[in-house]
Amino acid sequence: MTPTNGAIATPHRLATRAGELAFRSGGTAVDAALAAAATLAVVYPHNTGIGGDLVAIVRDPDGRLHGVNATGWGAERESLEQLVDRYGAEIPRRGVGPITVPGALRGWAVLAEVGARLGRSAHLGTAIEAARDGVTVSSSLAMCLAAEWATLDDPDARAALGIEDRPLRRGERLMQPALARTLELLERDGFDAFYEGELADEVVSGLAAKGARFTAQDFASFAADRTDPIGIDWRGLRVSTLGPNTQGFGLLRAAAALDTSEREAPELIARLFSEANHLRDTALGDPRHAPVDIAPLVHGDVDLPEPATVPDPRLARGDTIGIAAADAEGWAVSLVQSQFHLFGSGVYDPGTGILFHNRGYSFSLDAAAPGRFGPRVRPAHTLMPVVVTDAAGEPAFVQATMGGKAQAQIHTQLLLRLAGGASAAEAVAAPRWTVGAYAPGDRSDSVYAEADVPDEVVARLHDEGYPIVTVPPLTEMLGHSNVVRRVGTGFDAAADPRSDGAAYVAAPAEGEDLEGAEAVQRAG
Repeated sequence: MTPTNGAIATPHRLATRAGELAFRSGGTAVDAALAAAATLAVVYPHNTGIGGDLVAIVRDPDGRLHGVNATGWGAERESLEQLVDRYGAEIPRRGVGPITVPGALRGWAVLAEVGARLGRSAHLGTAIEAARDGVTVSSSLAMCLAAEWATLDDPDARAALGIEDRPLRRGERLMQPALARTLELLERDGFDAFYEGELADEVVSGLAAKGARFTAQDFASFAADRTDPIGIDWRGLRVSTLGPNTQGFGLLRAAAALDTSEREAPELIARLFSEANHLRDTALGDPRHAPVDIAPLVHGDVDLPEPATVPDPRLARGDTIGIAAADAEGWAVSLVQSQFHLFGSGVYDPGTGILFHNRGYSFSLDAAAPGRFGPRVRPAHTLMPVVVTDAAGEPAFVQATMGGKAQAQIHTQLLLRLAGGASAAEAVAAPRWTVGAYAPGDRSDSVYAEADVPDEVVARLHDEGYPIVTVPPLTEMLGHSNVVRRVGTGFDAAADPRSDGAAYVAAPAEGEDLEGAEAVQRAG
């Protein structure tokens, strides 16, 4: 096939290389994103895996936007009352309790149907090789293993991610032969084999052996939703994301209020971030079971409660991957995939090599809460893809980020900078700040600001009464962002220097207008 002109940005160099290979093989941006997502599921097990969830938006060459919500649900045999009896006031972070049916692979299947040109061998080849032959432990993975080792009490997880009961270190080799075999089976039989058939039976049996209550039907009945994105018109652009059960409304709420550049005062932005946090925590749930009205989430007034001390912030800081990709044919993809917290539930199945997420940690055990647990109910989600199109419906910016509860806030800052003329690299590397508690004892309106955030911004926030917590510049806890920006008939792309990532931009055909030429930008 003729190579495809396109661009991709991811948080790991090998994942970007997998996307590049897909473009060079004639694949679309969807093929590139799938190859990168599969590779990240091997090389970044702290942040993502095939035992996690996925959301995405795809823009096709006809200008249609396709939303994909592949967020999993709770077990049919569980009930709210049983969980309260078992756990008390809240579901634990580790163990089988917070596991929901992983949705990522159903999401991959839908994405392939929507816009892939290549086969599964192209999507999974780099991932299989990395799992089978091993991959060098990156800085991010080494740091997170060291930080979380004491909380990983599943002996199978420790055996897979460590050596002689210590965590793997940067530069050592992560070998995952069981995961390689699972990926080879998926390559042969298809992504749906995770949900029906021998592999599905093995997954359900493995989880049952560790105490989970899933049935084969919980997996077989699960399907990813193909949904229309939600969006607003803003400064001559169209900003699109996914609706509930995701927190995408938070970006739209901020953008709608910041309709002109004259309204970009940091104290107004902080207020908007606080409002979105409050709405996410009190109103967000699975709209299939608890109706969610989007209009007031985006445009309604909010009576904020007084800031309070947060004994245990339950939402993850990040522990997610985002992929941005686009091509000259008109395909564009924002894909977000996650374990939720670092290493998810910490539950590892040695037979399949799968580490399971802990997205069910977001369920409330309050019977009156919109985000309460229920059988076959999806929890509220922090994941949110973003595609921004111009007045003609062409891709302008493709954004994807980790950042947990702060994803909407990070997207807002990216959008403001890109719309203001920043390059992709300038947008992802700019100093960042967020509103919300990260550490036990933080106030609910704490502002975490990187040390190079302008003094004037920090002073104005402080004067408004926000507690300021200063963190180092380019700190990983404030997210890995990836951006592809349309430039003429070509692209500008960048991976966040807070990650181990890289961006790839293919050279345009001769005579096309692109600032620069074929290039790989390496983050960090």
